[in-house]
Amino acid sequence: MHENTPFPLAFRGYEREPVDAALSQLSRKVTETEGQLAEARRQIATLDERILRTEGEVAAAKMAAAEAHARAAEADEPSYSGLGARVEVLLRSAEEQSAALRSAATAQADELVAKAQQEAERLRQESRQESQDLLAQSERKSDELLASAASESAAILTAAESTARETVAAAQRDAERLRTTAEAEITQLRSTTDQDLAARRAAAETERTALLAQSRAEADRLVSDAEELAAKQRSEAQEQVDAMLAAATAEAEQLRATARQEAEQTKAQAHEAAQADRENAHKAAVEQLDAARAHADGIRHEAQLALNQANAQAAEIREEARTELEKAQTQASVLQAEAEQALEAARTEAATLLAAARERLDEARTQAEMMHAAARRSRSEADLAIAEQREESAKVIADEAAAAQERVTALVTESTERAAEAEQRTNEAIAQLQKVQEETAHLRTQATRQAQEQADEILAQARKDAERIRVEAAEQAAQELSATQKQVDSLREERDSIASHLHDLRTLLSGAPMDVVAPSAPSAPDQPEIADQEQQDALGSDEPATTTGAQRRIKRA
Repeated sequence: MHENTPFPLAFRGYEREPVDAALSQLSRKVTETEGQLAEARRQIATLDERILRTEGEVAAAKMAAAEAHARAAEADEPSYSGLGARVEVLLRSAEEQSAALRSAATAQADELVAKAQQEAERLRQESRQESQDLLAQSERKSDELLASAASESAAILTAAESTARETVAAAQRDAERLRTTAEAEITQLRSTTDQDLAARRAAAETERTALLAQSRAEADRLVSDAEELAAKQRSEAQEQVDAMLAAATAEAEQLRATARQEAEQTKAQAHEAAQADRENAHKAAVEQLDAARAHADGIRHEAQLALNQANAQAAEIREEARTELEKAQTQASVLQAEAEQALEAARTEAATLLAAARERLDEARTQAEMMHAAARRSRSEADLAIAEQREESAKVIADEAAAAQERVTALVTESTERAAEAEQRTNEAIAQLQKVQEETAHLRTQATRQAQEQADEILAQARKDAERIRVEAAEQAAQELSATQKQVDSLREERDSIASHLHDLRTLLSGAPMDVVAPSAPSAPDQPEIADQEQQDALGSDEPATTTGAQRRIKRA
């Protein structure tokens, strides 16, 4: 039963079992009504045949009576006076017996005619009553079937409308729920990303600050150590120089001044390089953080635009679905009104045809009764007229009876055809109503399916956009984390470079005085000059090394 249903199937449609049961019940009712109508037609045809046979018997009885009257007229009142008294008595006796027999035959014929007429009238009344009963029963069955079909159609239409409304409401609820879920996920992802970025920025800033503080402390400590070491070495050199000859005092002071100037210059260059590195690192970190914030703002803006676009598309699709549903409802209402008008017109026409058929049948019955009365009058007049008039009257009566029977048969046939035509129009109206209901159900199912598909597409697109935004945010966070890690590594390298540079400075500062005091003691008058030359050579050899170390640090920065 489910495979032969005339209704289109859908995911959200009508309940199949009640609708199929209702359609099966309607089909059974239509079949039963058609069977009853066919049985009524067969009974009407049987009654018509019985009426025809009865009228034929009446006509035959009339013909027999006419022949008997004709034969009686031929032998009416003969004269037997010339045949003798005995023969006359015998003939009179035979004539009397013949008259008695003729009277008996006439009475019997009249009795047969009366019985035949009574039987014909009874059969006619029964046929008329049965025809009226069958017509009334057919009308009641047709009205009941139409009322039941209209009621069940209205119930099916109401159920379909309710199902369509529930489907649209469910689709809207699903779309709203998914939109809310997507917004919550995007908000949560945005919050998580912001928190992660803030935490990473705070950690990077903390580590950078710690590294800078550590680098500054290390630089200050190294400078302090270098100054202390230089002061100590200067003190030792001063003591050694004081122990030397008076001629080397001025040159030693000059060498110390030169060494102090180079140390200050180197310290200033290191401090400037460190400050420039710190400023560059801070500037790069600020620029990267600003770029990350701008990119995050761009991502949030794109996500908001995508969400607004998805909401606008969902609202537009809901409006289109609502418009299509209203159009379908309007069209269904118009089609239903047209079907009801057609059904009402068919009922009116059927009632008009039945009334006309009843009027014609009554007219035919009246004409038949008038003809039968005329026939009876003609028969009475024929009994009083001459034999030729009786024969002619009998013929006329037979012709009129045959014509009346033909007219009655034609009227009955026409009434039957009109009733069948009215029934056909009623069936066509019912079929049109069912077609309208099927089209309405199909339109509503199609509109609901389109709304569901569009809602699914919007939700899928929203999910894709949310996933894309989430992936982009994760990638951006990973990139920012990598950039921050690179900054930290760069700061560490810078710290190591500064430490190496300070180590070079410490080595340089610790190595210069050792070269100055390299001679153990003056052994000859010319030793100060040699020492002075060696100190100048040492200082001359160390100066390019110091300059080279500073240039290498500047290149690294």
